[in-house]
Parts: sequence; C-alpha cells; structure tokens
Amino acid sequence: MENGNSIEACLDYLSGKKTFLNTVLASLSVEDQNLIQKGGQKIKVSVPTFSFNQYYGLGRIAYEFPEEKELSVSEILEWKCAEHLRSQSEGIFQDAEYMFIMNPNNIPVIYKRVKEATDLYTKVGALVLPKSDFVRRNLYLPMIFGMSRANRSYIFACDFLEAADKVALPASLKTVDANLKAAFLSSSYMIGDIQRRSLCKAQYKYN
Repeated sequence: MENGNSIEACLDYLSGKKTFLNTVLASLSVEDQNLIQKGGQKIKVSVPTFSFNQYYGLGRIAYEFPEEKELSVSEILEWKCAEHLRSQSEGIFQDAEYMFIMNPNNIPVIYKRVKEATDLYTKVGALVLPKSDFVRRNLYLPMIFGMSRANRSYIFACDFLEAADKVALPASLKTVDANLKAAFLSSSYMIGDIQRRSLCKAQYKYN
C-alpha cells in the first residue's frame, strides 16, 4: 500500500467507517484490487503463514510460504490495513532508532518520531486486538526480538515499548493459535527485559 492518506483511510476502515471503503481500495496494489473486485462472498487468496521458533522466541510472518484461504472482502481489507499500519509504525520507529545511533543528543527530533510511532501503534492495537487471530497477528513486532538480542539501552524508546507491551500481553490472552499466542507472550517478556535494561521507569520524560 502507498503512504499518505492510506494511513487515515485504514484507521477509519478498521474503526468501522465503511464509507471509506473506496479510499482503502484505492490505496491497495493493483493485484489486491483485482482480487477484491472479483466479487462473491469469499475470495480465494494466498496469505502468508505464521511460524514461531521456540528456541529463539521469535515469531515470523512468512510471505515465501503462503497458504490458500477463502476470505471475505472485509477480512482482506482488515488484513491489508493492519499489516500496512504496523509496517508504517515500525518504519517510523526505526527512523528514530537510526537518528539515535547517529546522534543521541538529537533528542527533540528523536522523541517526536518515537511519539508518532507510539501513537500510531496504539491506535492500531486498539482497533485490531478484538479481531480474529488472522488479523491480530499483524500486530506482532518481530523487531522486539532484534532489540532484545542487541543487549543495549533503548532509553529513547520507553514510550513505544510501553505501548507495545500493552498490545503484546492482551494479544497473548485473546489469541487461540498456539504459535501466535507464544510469540506475543515471548515478545512481552522481551519488552520487560528491554525496559529494565533501559531504565525506562527512571528516565526523564521529554514532551
């Protein structure tokens, strides 16, 4: 999906404002639009699979190993929107992380980007948590595993980490799929470790 208005369109669609359907459709790739425009109650589509490595505690959405599913138009749009919004939030956060690596004293700009990522992920989490496992899995943040393995402080990211845990823990409780449940729970534990390492409870809050 393209950036720009697609973020607001997807947030509106996930919140139940179906009048924004055409805007969401316009934001999809030509391939996805063609699938949806075939019509019918259910559309056969290739969807990525979700796996969990119990040794690493890492979940993964594998696009190279798709499976066939029959989905309704609303299920497809919810999937695509949740995937798009999480990806946008990750991208904004990774931008802030790169800024921190380049110059950790660039505090106002770094915190502004972190707030943008946090606000977006919080909105997505609230809208997607009540939905099915298939849609909910798009809330999973594989980058938490990388942050955990990096074994360094993420003091600039405390607000984002708090928001991520407020999604991961409830998601693990709501989820039926065993792999997805384990992935969310593992992510929650990793977030707690990163928060302790980064002294998040003791940090000064920048507005």
